[in-house]
Amino acid sequence: MRGPEIHRETSLVRSLADSPLWTTDLHLSISKSSEEDLTEIRFHAPLGRFSHIREPARQQERELAERLPPALIQGLTCETGIVRTALRNLGKIEWSNRCCYRAAVWRGMVLGIENLRGPSSIDVPWRGTLESGGIDLHLPVILGPSATLAVVSYGLEALGIQDGPESFVAPPALTIVDTARSPYPPQRLPQGVRGDNQEDQVLIVGGRWRGGGSHGTADPVFFLLTRPEFALRPLAVSAHFSRRNLAIRAAGFCSFPALALVIDSCRPRVGPRRGETPFDAEISLASTTGGWLAGGSPLRLQFDPWLLLARIRGGLSRPRPAVDRNPIEGDSYGWAPFVLLDLTASQLLGGATT
Repeated sequence: MRGPEIHRETSLVRSLADSPLWTTDLHLSISKSSEEDLTEIRFHAPLGRFSHIREPARQQERELAERLPPALIQGLTCETGIVRTALRNLGKIEWSNRCCYRAAVWRGMVLGIENLRGPSSIDVPWRGTLESGGIDLHLPVILGPSATLAVVSYGLEALGIQDGPESFVAPPALTIVDTARSPYPPQRLPQGVRGDNQEDQVLIVGGRWRGGGSHGTADPVFFLLTRPEFALRPLAVSAHFSRRNLAIRAAGFCSFPALALVIDSCRPRVGPRRGETPFDAEISLASTTGGWLAGGSPLRLQFDPWLLLARIRGGLSRPRPAVDRNPIEGDSYGWAPFVLLDLTASQLLGGATT
């Protein structure tokens, strides 16, 4: 006899500048047999029903593109979607949830994620572009939320490569939590369908590793519900399989500098490994009075993720939506703050190249 069934539908539209709309409609049903220790997974992708979310995505893109300098429009991605989740038992719906959302991302920096109903409050901070050689090497350095999330995520992946978490010093300024929650609705597992093993797990707090090991025991069902594209390929290819989403908080609070170099987002150029690692970074020059100036092509930086995180002086904001972009595993969303580093632009950039 089939036991309770979780059914999840994810429909979304992405609008990229001067590109055709990208659409997806994925349905996933998971049930367990009450008599045998078997899990049945049914996956299908019906013809999309996008008429009611297609235009909001285009409208969001048009509105934000009007506020961006022309040279920056190509980096903008706007998305609208609907996520439906239901728990069924003996043919009856015991619990259901429906979430309509809009999101906007520019070169890996999350501009906002909000309810689709009502007017949008998403805006852009950039008012121009950074001229070549326009970085004062004495400026303080800030990691944006997506950069913080990406560096932490990569560092956690690398922990299991050699000696495990006992061999490193955790950053004292950060609290890092593994959670089923997410600011991005398709990757959020609603409370109504969470099992007993879906509670938050503190990985690092106060400079100490609390995760119990370099790899956790996250439920594979979580990944099928929140990353339905995994149903099309072996789960074992995912390095993130050992954990769910990340929520990062910073201890202490610093004032936002009047002028600073911001690492908006970054992406590793190699697979998980210990020590210095090459990253491609998107940067901005942030001013508290005159708006932001965006860098041109990505900078290639070289640093040890955990040593960089150890140089955090404190947080500059509460945790905000962030995304860790991965060309193989796809985008993973979480929360992270702006953080101020105890470094100057000269110390971080060193021999950085474009």
